[in-house]
Amino acid sequence: MQAGRGIRALAVLDGFYTLGGLERQTLAVLRCLLEAGARVECLLNYLRPEPIAEALDALGATWTVGHHRSPLRRPRRPGQLLGMTQDLARTNGTLLRVAARLRPTHVFLPQDRCALRAMPALLRLRRMGIRSIMRLGNAPEPGRTHRLLWRQGIDRVVDRYVCNSRFIRRELLAHGVAEAKTGVVYNAVTRSVCSPLPDPQPGRVVFLGQVIPSKGLHHLIEAVGILRRDGVPVSLDVVGDMDGWTTPAYRAYRSELRNRVGGDPQLRDCVRFLGWQDEVLPYLARASVHCLPSLEGQREGLAGAVLEAKLAGRPSVVTRSGALPELVEHGVDGWICSDFSPGSLAAGLARFLRDEGACTRAGEAARASLSVRFGQERFRSRWLEEFGAALGRDS
Repeated sequence: MQAGRGIRALAVLDGFYTLGGLERQTLAVLRCLLEAGARVECLLNYLRPEPIAEALDALGATWTVGHHRSPLRRPRRPGQLLGMTQDLARTNGTLLRVAARLRPTHVFLPQDRCALRAMPALLRLRRMGIRSIMRLGNAPEPGRTHRLLWRQGIDRVVDRYVCNSRFIRRELLAHGVAEAKTGVVYNAVTRSVCSPLPDPQPGRVVFLGQVIPSKGLHHLIEAVGILRRDGVPVSLDVVGDMDGWTTPAYRAYRSELRNRVGGDPQLRDCVRFLGWQDEVLPYLARASVHCLPSLEGQREGLAGAVLEAKLAGRPSVVTRSGALPELVEHGVDGWICSDFSPGSLAAGLARFLRDEGACTRAGEAARASLSVRFGQERFRSRWLEEFGAALGRDS
């Protein structure tokens, strides 16, 4: 008998527009349910985003278009408050109508904002015995106001929280959520290598991610400068959007990075800004080492970039931001820096750039760790267990 038979899940996909990391991991959960015999219906936003709709069609999940338009933020004018109120009423009404037709056993919430927008409907469904299960890929925001929001708001409508790291679980517990309501399921790599990857180029480091201050790219560039001055032949590929729309502060940050590189002869010819790339595995494979230099305030979840690096067979040098230390076995399949400074990053990178054998062994260990800790079968079985736990029974 299929483990998911009898599960009818209503997934609230608020804010899903493109196939980023959150969206892909959410689709992976839905795939697990469908393959186990569950029925899945999704509530999309009013734009009916084509990438999301097409992905759901490919999975075999049904979907309905909702009405949520207004962003969840403090209204500045009466008109904004009225629009937000009407929007919330329509959204909750649609959710209740879909639930009346589907008669779900679970409501699946991929992030906390989904619970906030659907709170009136979730309260009503909870009184009817329908359980809500939330996936958390980012830590709750710190501060008294956010703790109050979680304790007095979100926690009243969620029966089970599934965090993608122990770090996020600790942060959730600090907000007053009962430990018995929480579980941890690491993300899985949702694809495999279908074609031969290019060989690594000695000395090449790759950064993959958003070009924003909290990702620490400026520290990585300084670390490359330190290594160059020490005679280490190193180059850096930056795979991340440098030209698309962003806030003025981030736009200034990007300009500062370009000016820093362009004004230093040591960096000018060895740092490449490659922009956004749909397919990142070839860039990871061409590098010897992957680096994620996130600052402490970034509070990283289970970073997909590190999992992609493992898939490519490359070690990762990371900081202690959030859950990053959970992804790397220090000195075995990567390096966890002692602090957030450029000097510490340089030391971690030098560990592999100066010793090709150590770099190769670490890359092999990184690839091997995928099946042990981040494999799809483990991901599937754990998620089915969590849906059972949300109902208060074994899966």
